[in-house]
Parts: sequence; C-alpha cells; structure tokens
Amino acid sequence: MGMFIANAFTGLKEAGTLLKGFSQLKTDAEVAQKTIELNQIIAAVQNDLFEAQTAYSAAVGRINELEKELMAIKDWSTEQQRYQLYELAPGSFVYRLKAEMAHSEPIHDICPQCYEQSIKSILQFNGYEGAFHKYSCSCCQTMILGEHLRSDVEVISTGGTRFRRWTEGY
Repeated sequence: MGMFIANAFTGLKEAGTLLKGFSQLKTDAEVAQKTIELNQIIAAVQNDLFEAQTAYSAAVGRINELEKELMAIKDWSTEQQRYQLYELAPGSFVYRLKAEMAHSEPIHDICPQCYEQSIKSILQFNGYEGAFHKYSCSCCQTMILGEHLRSDVEVISTGGTRFRRWTEGY
C-alpha cells in the first residue's frame, strides 16, 4: 500500500513540474505532446491511488476479522475461568461449572475434549453403563462414565446385575 502512495506522490510531483513548463511551450504540437504526457501521469496516479485504496480496504477487512477473533478468544478465556477440572469417577474427567460462578445457571459439566477446542458443549445424561451413570457430548459424541450408582438396588433397577465381571462398564 505504501508503495502505491509513494508512486502517486512521485507522479503528482512530475505532473506539477510538467505543468510549470506549459507556459514555455511555443507550438501546438509541443502543447499536445505535453498534454499526452500529463494524461499518462494522471492515469498512473489514479491507478496507484486505486491500488492503494484496494490494499487499504483489504487491510481494514483483515483487521476487523482479527479483532473479532481476538474478542472470541477473550470471551472464551473469560468463560474458561468459570469452570474447573472435576473427576466424575476414577479416570473420568469433565469441566464443571464452579458453584460461585453459577449465578442463575444450574451446575453442569462440559465436555473436556470440546473445552480444549474452545467449544462449550454441555454433557447430557445418556442412561447407564453397568454400575455407572453415562454422559454424552452432542458436539463430538464423546461418552463419559460418571458417578457410580449408589446401591445394588439402584444397579439392578437400571438393568445391571449385582454380580458382574470387574471389567464391565469400563
């Protein structure tokens, strides 16, 4: 962009010099020749200014895009501060809304995979797996085993069995 503006100023300087010499021209042919030269300089200046304007518009557009991206990053950074890593069950982690940040929202968990991708995806209860609550992410389809069911009665009432292999549900 700077190059186009510098070229335009150079062209305007040449045009000014050429115009000063117009009063010294003696024949119509000389005037016609200098007029052609002046028109060429003006056309070049117009082209350089058009190119500078185009480059300026592109730069402004890119700046606006970057400002939007920066705002999204700042917004996500602020949102991240509302959550903390929480272990639902041994080896099963989520990001849970901090109680002091809940305000009018219910306490909820968000998917750890999506969280790392700057996406807030609230986990949804998705039934039971063995003796565990099961949660799923509607965004990335991750399944997370949650809390252990509290009693044998609860396990049996959800379709589990009291006697199962230790590998079931993992």
